[in-house]
Amino acid sequence: MSKKWQRNKAWEDANLTGALTPVRVVLRIFSSIPTAVVLLLFVSLYATLASVPVGMIARIPTLLIDTAFYLLLLAIPILPALYFTRKAMLTKPAPMRFLVMFLITVLLAIGVTVIWRMGIWPSLKYHTSDGSGFMLFRGFVEKYKSTTMRRLPFMEMTELEFYAWWPMRLALVLFVINMIVATIRRIEFNFKNLGVLSVHTGIVIIALGSIFYQRFKLEGDTLLPAGAQGVPGAAQRAFYDREDVALYIAQAHTPNAQPQFEQRPLNRLPLYNAYGLEAGIPEDAMTLSEIMGREILDTDEGRTLAQSVPAGAGTLVDPDISFRVVGFAPYASLDDEWYQAPAPAQGQPNPHRMVDLYYSGSPTPDEPIFKFPFFVAEPANRIRANDMMAIEYTQGMDQQRWDDLGTDFRANLTHGLVIEVPGMGFRVAIPVRAGNRIPLGQTGWTVEVEQLAPTPPFPIITPGYEGATSSVAVVNLTKSARGDQPAKAFTRYVYHRFPELNQDLTPTPSGRPARSDPDPSIRVSYVDASKLQIYLDEHENEAGEVITRAIVRQPNGQVRSTASLDESWLRDVIPNPQGDRLDLRVAESWAHAERISRPIPVPYKERDKSIAGSYQEALVGVEVSLEANANREAWSKVIWLPFAQYVSIQTEQRTKVTLPDGRNIMLAFGRYQRPLPGFELSLVDFEMIAYDHRGAPRDYQSIVRVLPNPFYAGPKPDFETFDHVVKLNNPLRAPYHWDPDKSWLTNTITRLRAGMDPNQFKLSQSGWDRSGWMQSQQMVDQGLLDEPRANFTILGVGNNPGIHIIALGSIFMSIGIPWAFYFKPYLVKREKKRLAAQYASGKPKEAAT
Repeated sequence: MSKKWQRNKAWEDANLTGALTPVRVVLRIFSSIPTAVVLLLFVSLYATLASVPVGMIARIPTLLIDTAFYLLLLAIPILPALYFTRKAMLTKPAPMRFLVMFLITVLLAIGVTVIWRMGIWPSLKYHTSDGSGFMLFRGFVEKYKSTTMRRLPFMEMTELEFYAWWPMRLALVLFVINMIVATIRRIEFNFKNLGVLSVHTGIVIIALGSIFYQRFKLEGDTLLPAGAQGVPGAAQRAFYDREDVALYIAQAHTPNAQPQFEQRPLNRLPLYNAYGLEAGIPEDAMTLSEIMGREILDTDEGRTLAQSVPAGAGTLVDPDISFRVVGFAPYASLDDEWYQAPAPAQGQPNPHRMVDLYYSGSPTPDEPIFKFPFFVAEPANRIRANDMMAIEYTQGMDQQRWDDLGTDFRANLTHGLVIEVPGMGFRVAIPVRAGNRIPLGQTGWTVEVEQLAPTPPFPIITPGYEGATSSVAVVNLTKSARGDQPAKAFTRYVYHRFPELNQDLTPTPSGRPARSDPDPSIRVSYVDASKLQIYLDEHENEAGEVITRAIVRQPNGQVRSTASLDESWLRDVIPNPQGDRLDLRVAESWAHAERISRPIPVPYKERDKSIAGSYQEALVGVEVSLEANANREAWSKVIWLPFAQYVSIQTEQRTKVTLPDGRNIMLAFGRYQRPLPGFELSLVDFEMIAYDHRGAPRDYQSIVRVLPNPFYAGPKPDFETFDHVVKLNNPLRAPYHWDPDKSWLTNTITRLRAGMDPNQFKLSQSGWDRSGWMQSQQMVDQGLLDEPRANFTILGVGNNPGIHIIALGSIFMSIGIPWAFYFKPYLVKREKKRLAAQYASGKPKEAAT
């Protein structure tokens, strides 16, 4: 205890009394070494919580109990044995007693350990495979065996956010205060103590610099697009934050206006756990997933989310439109979901039918081996097909098509055509193959089968039929001229599933065929018998009753029609001599089904662990709502948005929402964009430097132009436009950069000042358009281009605020440590020699300070 500390304590005891006692207590606390030890211990434990799974921490009580039990077993035989041995050998020499007692302890410990390992521990040890053994909080331990505290549902923090959280900041601030107060009150300010004073000063400076660094640290990247040949690309005035995300909203107020996105930060969005996965599905509504028995892993465990997304100043979206985050999936894919809903007051309902398939030879013949969901009003979802069979479920099928599908061709076939010439009362059903040429007798028509395709040559884009598919017969129809009737020749596309989409293509002089509806003078219907085909149709009979009829066509062309199902059963679909039966049953039935997109979590084992803690595969559920007023009822809709790494270019990740009053808004979910402080960047040129003989990239560099941003709202840096070559080991520093036209002293001072500025950024090469470069390189090799090019480059953006403060603290410590451990002992030793010499010479001793 130093004399300075003794003087301070004595003064406090004499003067800080009565009402000033709390001041004395606070001073004593912040002057004590134990306070520093406690704070450092807290920092160590805090760091442990950041990296050690909480499930492992929860095992500690169990391990302590197991250890105590083992030690107790050791003590039961050893302690009595030692007691009686010592009592029996009191007259023996002490070395002999120690040796005997030691051997007894070792032998008994070995014996107890063998009994423990072979008899007790196997039963006591916890086995994760079957849950046997002893483990406190076993459910918690298993659930969070690989989850750190910052990933728990009530935390949801990245590692950087966890270390920058207020408990760590508070501990560092208290430690700094403790260090300053203890140094001032305990340590003498003299030349001898410069070492310890420097160390303490360095620790304080490093702690303060760390707090400053944590508060203002930013990281992200920016994508710079390339321009036309020899022209810089579009300037970028912002960069994407590495961790913070935002909801992007755009509304076009005029029909032809290009909507401008505004970003609204999502500051409290989760990161690791699922919330509100069923957002958008009415409560207690029956879903298709429930009927199908679909198992959804990694559920939200009942957790919900309700975070409003308020508008900021200068919003571009109408104020009556509200947004709320109501769901989050950290790693999921979007999939369609249907749920039972009341029939709409306006518009056509979308009935749902579930058809179960039963097999008599299954272990459980009374349970369906498969379930087929049908949504009758959706062409793409009224058909279920695989390589072996197809089922189509309709309501009110046109009788003419029903008759065509039930036509008996009286021959084995894979494909067939039903052809009618209405004006001449001609009708024929003919098995066909590609290449067949079929003259139609006296009608003058000739049918040539050009192609029989299992899918359309081009995707179906007719509104309402998106995503639907059908086998197609492409036939060439020609008719010779008769009397005043001219000759005809055209190609007709005949759809097996959707005859209403049939169309004719007639040659024109321009070479581009003219599309038109089918010529009514000849009708062609295509029957696909390449697999087992089952057609189910609900229609009204003559008595006005709604019944379900069926047609079953075997792969060989045999057909069977059923006027009405037997109590919803279609039995013995494929008759066979073995007696194995396949039966169909119309099971679940809804009057109306609504379809939404919902997140389906990806199983944990199938996830890419390298992107854990990011939003790359995340989905966020956003509720768009309108409050009720005199002209409308309240309305809301939940939209699940996928994450976009670069919102500005990933247009496919945007979702359009149409409000009941016709207004349209566009939504996207992506990283938050932060403005570059007073400057903008554009890509002038890019070059990939390969190893010899066109090998792997040795280096790649971007020539970037740095310009002042005249629209920046904050302080505008003073610099001239300049170009910089950004390489892997040659980053760009902006807005300040080393100016060769200025003096070395000016540049150095400005550089140090920039090191303290959170708006000073370092931009380094982090990515590039590899595929675009390689494709253009191939075109160069073919002589189509003069040189290869990349369509974009990616620069990593980051600042290091206060890094020079931390460096200064390190310098103080590097000077103080050798001073305190080497130079101070030398000074003390020299002082002792001086005092001893003075004492020996009889001179009066000087008081040491």
